[in-house]
Amino acid sequence: MGRGNLIIQVRTSTNSLPISGARIKITDQEGTLLYDLITDESGQTQQISLEAADRELSLDPHYTGTPYTTYQLDVEAPGFNNLHIVDVQIFDGENAIQPVALIPMLERQTTPMTFTVYIGKHAVEMTEPRNQAGPLIDPFVLRHVIIPNPITVHLGTPASDASNVQVPFIDYVKNVASSEIFPTWPQSALEANIYAIITFALNRVFTEWYRNRGYNFDITNSTAYDQYFVYGRTIYESISVIVDRIFNQYVRRQDQIAPFFTSFCNGTTATCAGLSQWGTVSLSNQGKSAIQILRYYYPDDIEISQTNIITGIVVSYPGTSLKLGSTGLDVLTIQTYLNRIRRNYPAIPVITDEPGKFGNTTKAAVTKFQSIFNLTADGVVGKATWNKISSIYVAVTKLAELTSEGTSLGIGTVPPVLFSC
Repeated sequence: MGRGNLIIQVRTSTNSLPISGARIKITDQEGTLLYDLITDESGQTQQISLEAADRELSLDPHYTGTPYTTYQLDVEAPGFNNLHIVDVQIFDGENAIQPVALIPMLERQTTPMTFTVYIGKHAVEMTEPRNQAGPLIDPFVLRHVIIPNPITVHLGTPASDASNVQVPFIDYVKNVASSEIFPTWPQSALEANIYAIITFALNRVFTEWYRNRGYNFDITNSTAYDQYFVYGRTIYESISVIVDRIFNQYVRRQDQIAPFFTSFCNGTTATCAGLSQWGTVSLSNQGKSAIQILRYYYPDDIEISQTNIITGIVVSYPGTSLKLGSTGLDVLTIQTYLNRIRRNYPAIPVITDEPGKFGNTTKAAVTKFQSIFNLTADGVVGKATWNKISSIYVAVTKLAELTSEGTSLGIGTVPPVLFSC
């Protein structure tokens, strides 16, 4: 047996408020209590270590067992409904992050209800066929490639009456990658799969594949039609770091605007004309880079392009990292955002530097923000940190508009997870 690590983060919807003092019990499959934890002022627990199946099992395409070890979580906090999470998957040598979004009790509700999240198998373990259909000709619906933030996901097949959920695009990609493949895979295999996941989603948005058919969502979570998304699932650090770096990059053919239709399947129990997920592992072990792997499965003239058009971001990333010694309006923007965010996340230290000058207190605030939101804690505001700060700023100010933040924690007034029908 190996070991993996887990951190649990308990917050309200859209990360707008951390829930401190939440109690989390972690049990194994036999029901034995392993940990009894309490969240800190940022709504997160300490990192804990858990047993995990040997890492080599998740690298073997012929292994038919379960290449990870699963646990159950029970989360409760005063004023909120309880959450029971089934099959939190821990991989040998991997850091796992379990996001928990608690729903406030209603004003007249006296007893909390218990909601359950079932994580289940990864798509790469499934035997059902994938019949992803895409545009037969090069599509041109939107004028530009846009990152939809949030993206609207239908939690079922297209014609089902399942709910829709709106998710920040970066979180969506991290969830899909963590749901589709194993986080233990080699770097270039992970990158190739994540490029395919990003591009598949952007193709659906760019061509308005579902909205042109009268649906009110961008993509489904059905593996028969699209790619796997499991609401509330565990995210893995090895995947998260890559997504933060490349979330606005996508695959296209040379001299074309549209994201290429990057269909894929596991390549073992299900085969397809597109990318083989297990095949990427073999190619990565041969020393192939992500773009070489992608060109192995898709046309030779594909390239990696980038879009900086992101909906829901008030001020776009300036294109240059901000760090100690930087000056100007972009620094002032970040200082303003962080000082507002710290009202909800008081662990972030106050910034006392001169406005527009990136000094030591600005760096300290950035570093703490990064550690709270699972970014590389280097005190430098690059693309990933800029967009995360912007996203959280929008979330906390929107919450203030909706609720006036009357009761610091907003019991009974904080909106639940965003569902649209």
